[in-house]
Amino acid sequence: MTVDQSLQLLIAPRSPFCRKVMACIAEAALHNRVAQQIVDPWTHESLRAANPLCKVPTLRLANGTALIDSAVIIQYIQDWSGSALTPQGKEQ
Repeated sequence: MTVDQSLQLLIAPRSPFCRKVMACIAEAALHNRVAQQIVDPWTHESLRAANPLCKVPTLRLANGTALIDSAVIIQYIQDWSGSALTPQGKEQ
């Protein structure tokens, strides 16, 4: 099991938004492809560098782009993995 260090998820364990993204990563069987880093949203400098709003979760991509909204991150995971994680079309 190797972790793809090019994708990094910055999380705060108490955040329900982080837990939702982590559940989607597990459901898509990508838990071994995304490195998770626990951060303090108020003081962690790597979070501030990736996301000036200091919001968690933040997914840092290989090209340096940061995705900062849980819905956007989940959509990215869904598109990347091909898994149906959220309702689509008439199911919404």
